Amino acid sequence: MNASKRNIPTLGVEEEYQLVDQHTGRLRSDCREVLAKIHQMKEAQQCGLNFQHELHLSQIEVASPVCHNLQEVRTALSCARRIIHQAAAPFGSLIVSAATNPLPVSESEENDVTPKRRYRTMLDRYQQLVKELRIFGCHVHVGIPDLETGVQVMNYARLWLPLLQAISTNSPFWEGHHTGYASYRRELWIQWPMAGPPHWFRDANEYKTVVDQLVEAGAIEDPTLIYWDVRLPQKTPTIEFRVFDALTDRNETVAIAAICRAIVMTAQQEIDRGNRAPQIRHELMSAAMWRAARFGISENLICPFDGKPVPAHQLLDRLADWIQPTLEQTGDWADPHQGNVCQFIETLRSQGTGADRQSNYDGDLLNLMQHLHQLTIQD
Repeated sequence: MNASKRNIPTLGVEEEYQLVDQHTGRLRSDCREVLAKIHQMKEAQQCGLNFQHELHLSQIEVASPVCHNLQEVRTALSCARRIIHQAAAPFGSLIVSAATNPLPVSESEENDVTPKRRYRTMLDRYQQLVKELRIFGCHVHVGIPDLETGVQVMNYARLWLPLLQAISTNSPFWEGHHTGYASYRRELWIQWPMAGPPHWFRDANEYKTVVDQLVEAGAIEDPTLIYWDVRLPQKTPTIEFRVFDALTDRNETVAIAAICRAIVMTAQQEIDRGNRAPQIRHELMSAAMWRAARFGISENLICPFDGKPVPAHQLLDRLADWIQPTLEQTGDWADPHQGNVCQFIETLRSQGTGADRQSNYDGDLLNLMQHLHQLTIQD
């Protein structure tokens, strides 16, 4: 193995899935029963995946094992979706990967917060926000060598958060109607304390000081409750991208993971050359994030480098130019068995995002949910 291969970071992906009623398409609180079934399945015991509860009982979160390439990520996602599909079927539930459920919540599901201490504490503290937070995301972890590197990489990654939000939008519907947003999940999530893009940090010491101040002030109980769009987890030596809507097509999730790793690797190359990410005003970042959630890639986005509106595809080209050498190094630019970011970009150009495809679907919301289920389990 050559040096360049040894320096390729590891990956991990987490996806949050919906459990929906097969007849109504609405969220269904079957998580405990489905998880119990999963834990009895031989394949689930051998695949290395972590199946777990989330905030509501209509959600199942799955974390992949540590992956060394995008083929391993693809295999993990396929196994996760297949296992949940098989486990949910006897209960009359379907697995769907999308960032919101378009149908109204039924009365029986209104108070389905998972009865775990962490979630009950959140409910007691945040009240109605918790009850309404029926959203589903995708998180990508990329290995980093140390906290200082992580802080400097995070400064670079934040520049691309609006574009990453835009290309992953997959939640145009809420409570039975079209919201006018490509990612309404984002608008629900941004109400949450410690959500949104992080600030620029000078170094690891400044980062640690801010985190300590937040804990001391009582804004958060511990650092794990920082939910920035990109953050540095306490328990694993990774940088975590949390900005993404849950994507329906697993190949799009794989491409997104490839992009995240390429951003991290390319940022490290910049840092090794003595460069530092520019300090973009937080107000500008917030405005850019809102526009990305509102329009996806169908309108201009705000370029974080100069603060001017630019066509979304122009900004996407700029990112592709920056990370393509890294993607070619890892084999993720055009290899169909790896990240295949080139194909993902072409799909965005020809078909739009998941939000565009949901909005253009020719059928009622129940049929849409059944269609999303089929796409979710499609290999």
